[in-house]
Amino acid sequence: MYLTEVYTDEKDNGHVKLEFGNSRESIPFSYKFDNKAMVHCFAPDSIFALHVYERNSYGTTKAEYYICRSIWPGEPGRIVPGVKPGADILFFTRGVHNCNLVFQWIKSLIAASIDPVDIPPEKYVVAHFQLKSRRSIHIGDPFASLITNARRRS
Repeated sequence: MYLTEVYTDEKDNGHVKLEFGNSRESIPFSYKFDNKAMVHCFAPDSIFALHVYERNSYGTTKAEYYICRSIWPGEPGRIVPGVKPGADILFFTRGVHNCNLVFQWIKSLIAASIDPVDIPPEKYVVAHFQLKSRRSIHIGDPFASLITNARRRS
């Protein structure tokens, strides 16, 4: 079975963290003694989210949030940090403020008993453009249809 590999790592100055997703297998690996690195393997068409965060002594240098779909062999994909061979980017945002808005949105989905993995990929694309056009996420407004449609699918 063809699998997409997602490498996660937690360091003192940041992390690449898997926020949600149903991986087939998670394998710990270490290239340093104090490292908390993992490889998560996803089947094609799986939905997962990554939070990429880096900081230095002056503050945050990088904050990105990706919601992706793992790709099939031969399917074109985009380069995503820590994802091999690549993925279909459904949702992307950059900046601490926007990442915090996405965290709030994901928490509200989970509080409403909706698994973010069950939301159709096209809804994430719509959410991406809604965030991009408004510069903020209004939890009740643009994502209300996501919650309603996910409940209908259940």
